[in-house]
Amino acid sequence: MALLAKGDDSALGVLDGYLAIRKGDEEARKFRDAIVKKVPLAVPAKMEELKYATVSVPEGEIELGTRENRPETTERPFRDGRVEAVRVGVLPARVHLVREFLVGIREVTWGQYRAYLEEMKDAARAARLRHPDEPPEKMKPDARRPERSDGWSDAEPVRGVDWWDAYACSRFLGGRLPTEAEWEKAARWCGRRTPEPDPMPDLRQVLKGQWTASEFWPDVALSLGPFDAAPCGARGFWGGVAEWTLDRFDSRAPGVKDGTVDSLAEIPPELKAGDRELMAVRGGSYYHRAPGEAQGESLVEKAKEPPPAAPAPGTQAPPERPTSWRAMDVLERRGIPASIRAKWLGFRVVVSTPASERRR
Repeated sequence: MALLAKGDDSALGVLDGYLAIRKGDEEARKFRDAIVKKVPLAVPAKMEELKYATVSVPEGEIELGTRENRPETTERPFRDGRVEAVRVGVLPARVHLVREFLVGIREVTWGQYRAYLEEMKDAARAARLRHPDEPPEKMKPDARRPERSDGWSDAEPVRGVDWWDAYACSRFLGGRLPTEAEWEKAARWCGRRTPEPDPMPDLRQVLKGQWTASEFWPDVALSLGPFDAAPCGARGFWGGVAEWTLDRFDSRAPGVKDGTVDSLAEIPPELKAGDRELMAVRGGSYYHRAPGEAQGESLVEKAKEPPPAAPAPGTQAPPERPTSWRAMDVLERRGIPASIRAKWLGFRVVVSTPASERRR
């Protein structure tokens, strides 16, 4: 049946249906793997045109998530007059089979996003890029423009983008949003069998030494040397902006099958709750608060504050401001409604072979 199917995608679909019934047929599984591997990865023309650079992450089985006991919590990180509750947790440790893919070295920039906005002015082209469940409100004027765009350079990561535009812009560039398994593999593993050590403790020490230095303040465009470099060579997983993924937050784990997680992407995911669907966000941002900080402060905002005045005689000095930086570690994940546009939310794009993508 697979040999008679037209095209690699059709053959793959036939084999997937067969293997769902006959899971133990190793010859069919080998044939399926051969189909996937024979389709080469290529950088899409739009990425080359807009200089969106990528690196390759090899295929492999790895354990993602964590065995640590981290109960799910709720936080309210939005400081634009909103009190939106955000769910925070981690994926349980499971073995994932992650197919080879290309991942953006950095997040999508404002310049690249601006080209996407021009494309979306054409109704026919916009219809091909939009998610089928995208709410009608996205058709209103300026509904796709990010929050707080004044003064950004074209080289900075775009931020203030909701999930719908992250999804459509990824397609405009010729790729898609990463699954959580792909994002975590690029951030921690690449081709290794063990994860890269967490650089956050060292990064916090660097920032602690610079905390009171008025001439140095990190921002979303700044690279902090080796601390923010992933094993694959991509940057910005710990700092920069937090990043949308393709997966829903309420999924136990992407594509769980018999204890093994296959990272094949669901294209497109079905969003049953529309713009209130919680989507999984991964990675850190320079706009996240340090533990114990008052609502409304962040590392970036501190840079613009005048130094605190000396306490009046006989009065108690204000509590010392925390000297740690609150970025998410690469194991944490946040559940953010798809319609939210926060100033610390951006995205990066991955490219996989057509044969490695199917509905799960």
